[in-house]
Amino acid sequence: MVNRGGVGPAFARIRGLLALVLLAAGAGFLLKRDAAPPTHSPSTAPRSTKIQAALDRLPMSFEPNRGQAASGVKFLAHGSGYGLYLLPSEAVLTLAKPTRSGLDERAIEMKLGAPNQQATVTGADPLPGHSNYLIGNDSSRWLRNVPQFARVRYREVYPGIDLAFYGNANRLEYDFEVSPGSDARKIELDFKGADQVSVAANGDLVLGVDGGELRFEAPHVYQKTAAGVQTVSGSFVLRGKASAGFEVGPYDRSRALVIDPVLTFSSYLGGAGNESCTVISGASAGFVPHCPAVALDSGNRIYVAGATTTAAGSGVFNGGTPITTNSHGSENVFVSQISLSTLTGVTTATLNYVTYIGGSNGIQYPVGVGVDSGFNVYLAGTTSASDYPTTPTGFQTTPVSTGNHTFVSKLDPTGSVNLYSTYLSGSGVDAASNMAIDILGRVYVIGTTTSSNFPTTIGAIQPAFPGGVSEQFYFSKIDPSLNTVNSLPYSTFIGGSTPSNGVVVGGAVAVDINFNVYLAGGTNFTDMGTPNPWIINALPTVDGFNGNTENGGIDVWAAKLNAPTNNTQLYTLAYGTYLGGSGDDIAYGVATDGTATYITGSTTSTSITPPSTTSAFQKTNAGGGDAFVAKLGAPAVAGTGQGSIPLDYFSYLGGSGLDVGLGIVADSLGNASVVGFTNSTDLCAKNIGTCGPPQPNSGGGRDGFIARLNTVGTSAVNNLSTATYFGGSGTDIGTDIRLDTSLNT
Repeated sequence: MVNRGGVGPAFARIRGLLALVLLAAGAGFLLKRDAAPPTHSPSTAPRSTKIQAALDRLPMSFEPNRGQAASGVKFLAHGSGYGLYLLPSEAVLTLAKPTRSGLDERAIEMKLGAPNQQATVTGADPLPGHSNYLIGNDSSRWLRNVPQFARVRYREVYPGIDLAFYGNANRLEYDFEVSPGSDARKIELDFKGADQVSVAANGDLVLGVDGGELRFEAPHVYQKTAAGVQTVSGSFVLRGKASAGFEVGPYDRSRALVIDPVLTFSSYLGGAGNESCTVISGASAGFVPHCPAVALDSGNRIYVAGATTTAAGSGVFNGGTPITTNSHGSENVFVSQISLSTLTGVTTATLNYVTYIGGSNGIQYPVGVGVDSGFNVYLAGTTSASDYPTTPTGFQTTPVSTGNHTFVSKLDPTGSVNLYSTYLSGSGVDAASNMAIDILGRVYVIGTTTSSNFPTTIGAIQPAFPGGVSEQFYFSKIDPSLNTVNSLPYSTFIGGSTPSNGVVVGGAVAVDINFNVYLAGGTNFTDMGTPNPWIINALPTVDGFNGNTENGGIDVWAAKLNAPTNNTQLYTLAYGTYLGGSGDDIAYGVATDGTATYITGSTTSTSITPPSTTSAFQKTNAGGGDAFVAKLGAPAVAGTGQGSIPLDYFSYLGGSGLDVGLGIVADSLGNASVVGFTNSTDLCAKNIGTCGPPQPNSGGGRDGFIARLNTVGTSAVNNLSTATYFGGSGTDIGTDIRLDTSLNT
């Protein structure tokens, strides 16, 4: 999954957003596993291009106002960093831009001059999808199954003139349809909220906004005739300091005339990540691992979860003047379900639903999404809202304290029913890092906490928060099929007590089909599991590090927990180990093929030597901080206890800039597929020389990357590893990755 822009998806909302977010420069690169002769290039660039094109074609969806916007708004649409609100005689565009203090919102009003006040406003071209708003803990105020339309039509805004709004992810089009004999000169557009209005040399209408600009492309004016479409000369003309109309050349007045301007948002939004998880969460690291997140169901439907600021958009005005808001009142989580179908070689994407869930105040963002065999959807993340929409069956229906806490939710297959929601909270800060679900629909969450009273369960591996330290990891298991206290069958701290200023960063969780749990993160605690440290007989003292000892700076820690035995909820430790060198080493992603543990993250260590038994994609750190992929094998048997843990594979992945791995999946053939981001223009210089398709070169700025590393090849000749960039000139980050049933990623 890709965070587009400031890191992020300008994510959220409806289709406008979905196309940008999901595979535009991102997770949509479907690298197909290729068991053919060795090659450095994925075989599915054409397929990924088709999917990208399908997502770009998703139409902008308009919702009738059922209470999700201010009264007076008839229809609304959400997009990448913007909200569009259609009132009886005006359209209001709200634009979000990131600042150091959060998100600033600017509203631009386009009002019809002297229109027909009795014009009717209706939705046209119904879409198959629907929207749900589960905002706040008062279920009577939730909105379900709000229909979506591809167009909104205004009838008779002027005598004989209709107006229609429509568009896609990046473009808003509005057509004035002038019936035979009617006068197009009556059309007047009055703007409020723009610093200046001008007509550019190329004929575009330019609105200056906060040092940036919005551009209405020079109108396409045409008539339909028996011979086809006949272009008519036409242009914008200023009618006043902040007013414009159209000048139309000669045409056949016995036929209808269409005036079709187009508003493009990119010139103002600039791919700046206006609604990225990073901007919304205020992440100091510059990224939020696993936000946005992606999942696939058995029908290869795609589920995208992210964060948005305009789910309950305002469209509110003060005395007719748009309000500029310095920060949004609430940022909510969204989850969308998208279907892909192919007919005669053309791939079509359909948005089935988008659901917004969160409190009416504060911020919230997800760190994972999952779907079970019944197509119920699971979410976990962090919220600062005091009224997150919990259910009576939840473990905690209210937070223990104000501030940031973890949430877990389960939605029905339509996204409209909140089946289970709970807080996981103590008196401090409890931030989720990652989640996974098992085949029975149980949710596994890892995060960090400063709460000494974070909920733990009997038999926890580490039941208490050590004294004298400020933070620990936590690992919790939620069973939404159970009620209240029973729905938290297991919860434990994971951390240490030495040094007293120890830190915990990153964090990832995976679960296999046998319910064994795999955990990883980063720490400089030297006694993980205190008061009974459990990192023993770990990675041997070879390859530049000692798995029994934290090696300075921050090191990766990894653990496998054996599934509880029948009729118990108690996990036992299969193994725990450190992994790292003299620099900082942090795990952000973990996966398993059912036997081995695969880890990705970031490292500044230069002393880690890959094992000689397999062929590393990249043997040395290229500088600037590299991503990495490590594969831990099953522990050796030492009598009745745990033996040492083998490092079966290790590879750096990066160039001379900063490179970070965030998401990882493993297949049954020993391939690890990884996504993350890179600031390097030479990502593949130290591995395969030149990155493979579909994008062998950096797009500029911070790019996402996707790599497939073969962890079982013993030489470069039989190693099918490859990597590629994805991204444009802005900021693009790969945050999550999944395999489909054909081993496409």
